[in-house]
Amino acid sequence: MTTTPTRSGRPAGSADPGVHRLWWLLGGLAVGVQLWAIYRPSSPPSPGWFPDVDKLGHLLIFAAPVAALLLATRTTGGRFGARARWLVPAVFAVHAVVSELLQYAFYSTRDGDWRDAVADGCGIVLGLLAAAGWAALARRRRAQRRVAAG
Repeated sequence: MTTTPTRSGRPAGSADPGVHRLWWLLGGLAVGVQLWAIYRPSSPPSPGWFPDVDKLGHLLIFAAPVAALLLATRTTGGRFGARARWLVPAVFAVHAVVSELLQYAFYSTRDGDWRDAVADGCGIVLGLLAAAGWAALARRRRAQRRVAAG
């Protein structure tokens, strides 16, 4: 799908610059939390609600940055915006596997677990779905406002 850019260089009908910056900020914060959680020397505390509850954490720390960064790049337009749709999930998928290998090889207090990588992958898919749903909702709201404005 090709969109005609506005004078600002953003695709027509895309979010305003404040929303664009907010998604970048949220994406950056989510990446920071993810890196801290994955690479801290000891495992984060586990509440013990059910076996393997840490997989829920893996799901969330991958879903949040993927969704936020996809929504941020959605307003970028041009070649980067189009490439981001596959580049963002691909980078996080590689990171999911590499992080587990690094934990296995270099952390004496942590272990690399293939199930964590699977949970990370599920988080990436959840992030893709969340970004697509949010974008569809935003398009619908913009269309309703245009109709209401007449």
